[in-house]
Amino acid sequence: MLFYHALCELLFITSVGSWYTLFVARRIPQEKIKRIQMLREGGASVPEIAHELKVAKGTALKYVEGVEIDKTRAVFWRGKRGGSQRRMEERIELARTEARKTVADMTSKEKLLCLVSLYWAEGSKSDLSVMNSDPDMIRLIVNTIRNLELADELNIVPSVRIYEGMNEVVEKDFWSNLLGISIDRFGRTEVVDGSKYGKLQHGMCRIRVRKGGSLLKYMKALRERMVSLMGPYSSTDRARVS
Repeated sequence: MLFYHALCELLFITSVGSWYTLFVARRIPQEKIKRIQMLREGGASVPEIAHELKVAKGTALKYVEGVEIDKTRAVFWRGKRGGSQRRMEERIELARTEARKTVADMTSKEKLLCLVSLYWAEGSKSDLSVMNSDPDMIRLIVNTIRNLELADELNIVPSVRIYEGMNEVVEKDFWSNLLGISIDRFGRTEVVDGSKYGKLQHGMCRIRVRKGGSLLKYMKALRERMVSLMGPYSSTDRARVS
């Protein structure tokens, strides 16, 4: 009996909430509906209407359905469509221009410090290896090691980690072409349970440098030097370089 009363109460609350949403919460004055449609006829976008009349975008969208844009304003309205995307692309290009001004080129020292920073964030602490799913990061690390001649080419050994359902041949071919390393130099492929396709489209690539002990020690020393040059530790800073 107690369960029956609780169920009835829940159904009552649900029905009242649905009635309120349908007949009260969504109802707006007829004058505002006409204003929405007039703005639309004049070429206003849904976000502009919502901002102007202080209504939800969904509400504005509901009442502009079927409203035709005035022909004299149609060209202007079409020009505004996609404006946000264009503005985003313009800001991205502006940022790229500023980046090119800031970093016109990189010296060998700067490339080395970049490598040390990336390895500090992503690399193994026990052996000279790094794994990541970002093709640009993996390519940058490999090319920096090559360009600075930090290791013998044949000691750079890639391998891939993929997930169930991914094609090993296709993914190894992707990383092989990206890095310019033949597939026969790849290490054993690791297949992991689960599905990450779409999130990790090409799985992950691990780069290991054989006989890299001395280079790893050198990179750790550079890391320590970078930290020391950034200034002394704060008296409240408990973090220390491991």
